[in-house]
Amino acid sequence: MTATGTASPPIRLHGSVGVPESLDLRIRLSQLTAVLRPHISIDLTQVSQLHLAAVNCLVVAAVETTAAAGSLSIVATPGPVHDLLELAGLGGWIR
Repeated sequence: MTATGTASPPIRLHGSVGVPESLDLRIRLSQLTAVLRPHISIDLTQVSQLHLAAVNCLVVAAVETTAAAGSLSIVATPGPVHDLLELAGLGGWIR
Protein backbone atom coordinates (compact mmCIF):
# COMPACT_ATOMS: atom_id res chain seq x y z
CA MET A 1 0.00 0.00 0.00
CA THR A 2 1.04 3.55 -0.61
CA ALA A 3 0.39 6.74 1.33
CA THR A 4 -2.88 7.57 3.04
CA GLY A 5 -5.65 8.20 0.55
CA THR A 6 -8.20 10.92 0.31
CA ALA A 7 -11.65 10.92 -1.18
CA SER A 8 -11.36 10.31 -4.90
CA PRO A 9 -13.76 11.83 -7.43
CA PRO A 10 -16.83 9.62 -7.86
CA ILE A 11 -16.74 6.93 -10.50
CA ARG A 12 -19.85 7.46 -12.63
CA LEU A 13 -21.09 4.65 -14.84
CA HIS A 14 -24.01 4.73 -17.24
CA GLY A 15 -25.98 2.54 -19.61
CA SER A 16 -25.20 -1.15 -19.80
CA VAL A 17 -22.07 -2.16 -17.87
CA GLY A 18 -20.84 -5.35 -19.51
CA VAL A 19 -17.61 -7.34 -19.46
CA PRO A 20 -15.39 -4.77 -21.26
CA GLU A 21 -16.54 -1.98 -18.94
CA SER A 22 -16.07 -4.31 -15.97
CA LEU A 23 -12.43 -4.83 -16.89
CA ASP A 24 -11.89 -1.07 -17.00
CA LEU A 25 -13.73 -0.71 -13.68
CA ARG A 26 -11.55 -3.37 -12.07
CA ILE A 27 -8.37 -1.56 -13.15
CA ARG A 28 -9.66 1.79 -11.82
CA LEU A 29 -10.75 0.25 -8.52
CA SER A 30 -7.43 -1.58 -8.12
CA GLN A 31 -5.59 1.71 -8.46
CA LEU A 32 -7.86 3.40 -5.93
CA THR A 33 -7.71 0.58 -3.36
CA ALA A 34 -3.90 0.52 -3.50
CA VAL A 35 -3.75 3.40 -0.99
CA LEU A 36 -4.20 3.22 2.75
CA ARG A 37 -7.73 4.21 3.82
CA PRO A 38 -9.21 4.74 0.34
CA HIS A 39 -12.53 6.56 0.07
CA ILE A 40 -14.34 5.50 -3.08
CA SER A 41 -17.76 6.52 -4.38
CA ILE A 42 -19.39 4.76 -7.32
CA ASP A 43 -22.48 6.30 -8.93
CA LEU A 44 -24.71 3.73 -10.64
CA THR A 45 -27.84 5.88 -10.87
CA GLN A 46 -27.60 5.99 -14.69
CA VAL A 47 -26.87 2.27 -15.12
CA SER A 48 -29.60 0.23 -16.83
CA GLN A 49 -27.88 -3.18 -16.75
CA LEU A 50 -25.03 -4.51 -14.62
CA HIS A 51 -23.16 -7.63 -15.69
CA LEU A 52 -22.11 -10.05 -12.97
CA ALA A 53 -18.47 -9.26 -13.78
CA ALA A 54 -19.14 -5.68 -12.66
CA VAL A 55 -20.88 -6.90 -9.51
CA ASN A 56 -17.80 -9.00 -8.78
CA CYS A 57 -15.61 -5.89 -9.15
CA LEU A 58 -17.78 -4.09 -6.61
CA VAL A 59 -17.64 -7.00 -4.15
CA VAL A 60 -13.83 -7.12 -4.44
CA ALA A 61 -13.65 -3.34 -3.97
CA ALA A 62 -15.82 -3.60 -0.84
CA VAL A 63 -13.53 -6.26 0.62
CA GLU A 64 -10.35 -4.38 -0.31
CA THR A 65 -11.50 -0.98 1.00
CA THR A 66 -12.64 -2.58 4.26
CA ALA A 67 -9.29 -4.35 4.64
CA ALA A 68 -7.49 -1.05 4.01
CA ALA A 69 -9.59 0.78 6.65
CA GLY A 70 -11.26 2.80 3.91
CA SER A 71 -14.81 3.32 2.74
CA LEU A 72 -16.87 2.45 -0.28
CA SER A 73 -20.13 4.12 -1.18
CA ILE A 74 -22.34 2.87 -4.00
CA VAL A 75 -25.12 5.18 -5.18
CA ALA A 76 -28.01 3.33 -6.83
CA THR A 77 -31.67 4.13 -7.28
CA PRO A 78 -34.37 1.55 -6.49
CA GLY A 79 -34.81 -0.92 -9.32
CA PRO A 80 -33.12 -3.94 -10.91
CA VAL A 81 -29.53 -2.73 -10.40
CA HIS A 82 -30.22 -1.93 -6.75
CA ASP A 83 -31.88 -5.32 -6.28
CA LEU A 84 -28.92 -7.12 -7.84
CA LEU A 85 -26.50 -5.32 -5.52
CA GLU A 86 -28.63 -6.30 -2.53
CA LEU A 87 -28.61 -9.96 -3.66
CA ALA A 88 -24.81 -9.80 -4.00
CA GLY A 89 -24.49 -8.71 -0.37
CA LEU A 90 -23.62 -5.09 -1.15
CA GLY A 91 -26.66 -3.58 0.58
CA GLY A 92 -24.51 -2.12 3.34
CA TRP A 93 -22.57 -0.04 0.83
CA ILE A 94 -25.57 1.36 -1.07
CA ARG A 95 -26.46 5.00 -0.37
